[in-house]
Amino acid sequence: MAYRQGELARAVALEVGRVVRAGHVAGVRHALIVEVEDPAPLTALLELYPQGGEAAWLRSFHFAVDVRPRFCETDALGHVSNTVYTTYWELARLQYLAHVGEADDAPKRAFPFNHMAAEITMRLLRPCFYDEPLQVHARMVALGRSSAVMEHALAAGDDIRAIARIAFVASDGEHVIPWTAGQRGKLEAFEGHELPAPAR
Repeated sequence: MAYRQGELARAVALEVGRVVRAGHVAGVRHALIVEVEDPAPLTALLELYPQGGEAAWLRSFHFAVDVRPRFCETDALGHVSNTVYTTYWELARLQYLAHVGEADDAPKRAFPFNHMAAEITMRLLRPCFYDEPLQVHARMVALGRSSAVMEHALAAGDDIRAIARIAFVASDGEHVIPWTAGQRGKLEAFEGHELPAPAR
């Protein structure tokens, strides 16, 4: 589609934001300077605790594993790469379930509470660095017929660097299977309360 002089700029301004002023930019005549206003701002950022409630939320965890990022896990800026965080969540999840211990009525598989991750949502708050002493916290927050939801925090002391929510399903390696009564009992006993079904 062909635009007359100035029409394209006006069209862009109407699409992405509010016109601030008309003027010249890098020798372009009749350009419009616009301030971008995202018509769909990020309103779905992961939030697992209320503002100011970080410390109380962190104290609600009963399990954590220590990690020290390896040099190979850092990127060109010296930060732990965003691709590495899912391995930290996996480590904490598997160690948590091993710590709880498999139930006597559960099918014997490769590891306690044999499962497959179904959804991973995370939010990186502040960077982590090579060889920094960190802890990956894990807790179970919901338990369905065959599904479960865990929350995680990656922290240096009380300084939370990243958070995550992981949904996973019980599996025999090929099919989704229900949690046993024994598995439910052990998870709820460890968390100290009845676990609600995952929200839909």
